Amino acid sequence: MRSRYCLPLLAAFAAAGCSSGDAPVSGAVEAASGDAAAASPTLRDPRERTDCDGRDVEIGYSDASIVLDGRCGRMTLGGSRLAVNVDEAEAIEVTGDEVTVINNRKAGIVVAHGDGGTLNLTDADEVTLHGSRNTVLAFRIGRLRIEGSGNTVNWNEGATTADGDGRDNTLIR
Repeated sequence: MRSRYCLPLLAAFAAAGCSSGDAPVSGAVEAASGDAAAASPTLRDPRERTDCDGRDVEIGYSDASIVLDGRCGRMTLGGSRLAVNVDEAEAIEVTGDEVTVINNRKAGIVVAHGDGGTLNLTDADEVTLHGSRNTVLAFRIGRLRIEGSGNTVNWNEGATTADGDGRDNTLIR
């Protein structure tokens, strides 16, 4: 009974591939490959203004400034003394020290392990500070957790206080 369905299906594929006016099969493969390349999973160490295009970003070098346009996936900022301006990110993880992040629109989850950083956020779903001596300025923080010490957080909307075991932190709301 299967052969009755396979023959018409095979004939339809053959006719579609052979009809005039259709793009060659290799063009379809190239187009699909181009789409995959445009949505590459990770953008590693960009050194100039770049469009994130939904990709994850990893920056491991230090002493630099970078602008990331559009929506980024998960960002990992491992270098120290970085200045990163990002429109939007699914998540931002800062492991380097003295990192400045300017987030223009939306950030999902923001986690800072480093020390002495500045996070200027517009709208963050969740902020967690493990490091110390960080400054966070935000319009909205949905949830705030502080494990580090000596941090300052100033925000307008969202969470009413911070969770966590952090000490000697300054909260301004």
